[in-house]
Amino acid sequence: MMKNMNKSIFLVLGFLTSCSGSMRSNCNPNDEALQEAAEKGRQTQVQNLIQQGANPNAHCLRHVYSAFSAAARNGHLAIVQDLLQGGADIEQQDTEGFTPLMLAAKHNHLGVVNCLIQNNVDLDKQDLHYLNTALMWALVSDHAKGNMNLFNALLNASQDLSIRNRKGQTALEVAEERAEIVYDAAGKAFYQQAINLIEQQMQ
Repeated sequence: MMKNMNKSIFLVLGFLTSCSGSMRSNCNPNDEALQEAAEKGRQTQVQNLIQQGANPNAHCLRHVYSAFSAAARNGHLAIVQDLLQGGADIEQQDTEGFTPLMLAAKHNHLGVVNCLIQNNVDLDKQDLHYLNTALMWALVSDHAKGNMNLFNALLNASQDLSIRNRKGQTALEVAEERAEIVYDAAGKAFYQQAINLIEQQMQ
């Protein structure tokens, strides 16, 4: 437990240091507009703003998410690709430590997850509160539950399956717990298959 607590403190301090330069209360108009356009899925506007010098990593405090995180969360794959080409930091974290990969996994956007994996995203990052990885979020999120293609994409991308969340659980233990508490047949089948695949991956 103390080890997990120390790790949590380390993650928080690291996050605060890394985001201090990009999270601003007074962004320029182009950065503000880019965040809104990315969230709403307005690709042409996003492309124009990038060409005008808008910062894809800026996180104006008026918005919950940066442009890149908002696009990933909402499944705007083409905009995610544009922002990556425009210099977006694939490992950026929001105020709760969620990466774009976690947000895409949590909200069941397989295309975005595959895109980020192909761009060598770090699959072992953990959010600041629950200490879940993207794979764990794919297991616990009601949006993603049952999407075996999304789960497989994350599982097969060479993750450290020994990572533990704040409850001290590995991804395998998260799946086992979920299998015990779901009642519908489809949910149980999903978690049992997930358990089997994780165990195979660990061999």
